[in-house]
Amino acid sequence: MSSSDILDELATQKVEFINHARSSVYNYVRQQRRRDIGQIIDKDSYGPAQHRTHHPGLDSYLIVLGYFCAKKAYNGHGLDSVLTDPVVEVVYNCYSELLQKHSDELNAYLTQKILANEIVLQETLKIVMSNLSAKGLKIS
Repeated sequence: MSSSDILDELATQKVEFINHARSSVYNYVRQQRRRDIGQIIDKDSYGPAQHRTHHPGLDSYLIVLGYFCAKKAYNGHGLDSVLTDPVVEVVYNCYSELLQKHSDELNAYLTQKILANEIVLQETLKIVMSNLSAKGLKIS
């Protein structure tokens, strides 16, 4: 199967995939508590990878919300929705399902391409041999 055949097959499922992803995101957001979905993350507010969460109802929230809606930094820090990472994961899972559904075709295509390219084949074999060796298996 050629890459264009695989892409054509995936393209026929584009609308179905988008509807599934949209529905999955909608269902995820619907399951969250209302007071939680409005939270805004102030990135690196307390140092690298130490975020501060602004909750609706706090005095600073409306100011932060204004900066967030204007897509501007607040006190030099980026702002993000508390929903961003979970929604990205939901969409990632939808993509994973789609790729898993077509894994046989994708595996066959990639195997064909790997076997057809000697350099890629040699490097792949080196990686496999290294991993086997690291597990204590000796291949001669």
